[in-house]
Amino acid sequence: MALSEGEAFERKVSRTHGTFKTKSDHGRQSTLTAFQKLRRLQEADWHGICSCISCGKREHYTSMDGGHYREASNLFTQFWESNVWPQCKKCNAKTAWGLAGNLVMYRKKLIEKIGFPRVYLIEECSQIQTKITSFQYAVICNEIRLRIKPLLERLE
Repeated sequence: MALSEGEAFERKVSRTHGTFKTKSDHGRQSTLTAFQKLRRLQEADWHGICSCISCGKREHYTSMDGGHYREASNLFTQFWESNVWPQCKKCNAKTAWGLAGNLVMYRKKLIEKIGFPRVYLIEECSQIQTKITSFQYAVICNEIRLRIKPLLERLE
């Protein structure tokens, strides 16, 4: 039986770059977790300390969340670096004690950081519907992990 174009490409990439993990290893949640870690590391100083975009609280990157301005359920913008910033657990939590993203302050500080045109672009593009395959998640996750490695090394 002949392989589809996508399956043939997937096999070629696997032979060239090594075998990707299974879908369960590279699902949406594990890729999001890796991406949020990447964003916290990118914003951290040389001691691993970063600031909450909403309230300004400073903590070690391991104690912070990677908070999305537009929810991670918006697949089109879920991996945009300008859409994800370090956020303290209180501001990011969607519980009774949390501030459910603290979006008013998040938006204000985001405009200060990246400017209104980029914030508006995130807001508009978060309306776009898209699908991401398990293979695409695998590729994204592997790329993210390659980008995390040197950031962790600088903290050692």
